[in-house]
Amino acid sequence: MTEASSDLRFDDPIPVCPVRGSVLYPSMVMPIDAGRAISIRAINTALDRDRTIVIVSQRQRETEEPTPEDLYDVGTVCTIMRMKKNPDGSIQMLVRAIGRVRIEAYHPSAGLIEADLIPFEWMTVIPPSSRPASASSRRSSANSSRVAAEGFRPRLRNSS
Repeated sequence: MTEASSDLRFDDPIPVCPVRGSVLYPSMVMPIDAGRAISIRAINTALDRDRTIVIVSQRQRETEEPTPEDLYDVGTVCTIMRMKKNPDGSIQMLVRAIGRVRIEAYHPSAGLIEADLIPFEWMTVIPPSSRPASASSRRSSANSSRVAAEGFRPRLRNSS
């Protein structure tokens, strides 16, 4: 069973922070280190607005100056919770992932990439323990309980 949920809405483009080899999922809190100019501009732009940023993975880790063509079309919209500027010019930020989004369009300009976002209809999976049990799962559970109550008796093989 699943429940569809999507409360996200974006009227304006959101700054994009490209990352290498990382994926965030909704409700995660994760530290991100940023040292490239494109990432630092995205973070500063987000802080000047409402602290909303979209984290998007690069297709190739080796790419130093990513363009929209180097980025995937799915990302995670996040809120910047904390930010610290380091003496070397890099930034450390702590983000809370809000939801998965599809990138409708990228808008590169002046060393910054922004994107129009469409929220995914994400699905919440209801754990099996919360679902009504079927007759077969009740029988299987009863058999498991019986075996546990009687004790486990391993079968021994003849070694001949």
